[in-house]
Amino acid sequence: MGRRKAQLFTTDLSISFSVVVIVIILTTLLWIYSLERKAIYRSQSELQQISRDVAYTLVDTPGYPESWTDVSTASAIGLSSGNHEIDPVKLAALSSASYDDSLDALGIIGSGYGFHIDVDVYGGSAFTPTYSFGGNSSAANVVVVHQRYALLNHSWTRLTLKVWQ
Repeated sequence: MGRRKAQLFTTDLSISFSVVVIVIILTTLLWIYSLERKAIYRSQSELQQISRDVAYTLVDTPGYPESWTDVSTASAIGLSSGNHEIDPVKLAALSSASYDDSLDALGIIGSGYGFHIDVDVYGGSAFTPTYSFGGNSSAANVVVVHQRYALLNHSWTRLTLKVWQ
């Protein structure tokens, strides 16, 4: 018996077909994974920008009108009474407003967005929770946390803002 050249065996064909299918499946899975990571990165970048802007506005601006006391009548929400001091009347008004009114007033607009604000006052050795309001982020895919420091009633205060989608 002589050697036959260019003869394709069934096992050779099966193995090469299997390798091609595995390569195609792996390439597709990697492509899908990279698209998902890119979408999460975009979402997280957008949330970071929103969180940073809202935290800045809350701590560094008085809002409009400057003497607002009702979230539903204010055009822009800011808690500052000047020099990084949080106005306790404005903070109480924001914390007692409905979640939807607060969401709109803070400018967190879009389907599926949410927020939560914690205000903790420094008592000499640790921060003590003083205000906590907003939604619950436990079911969120992406959560961004941004902290700002200010004064509330002449005490150091940490404002923690969570924004999610």
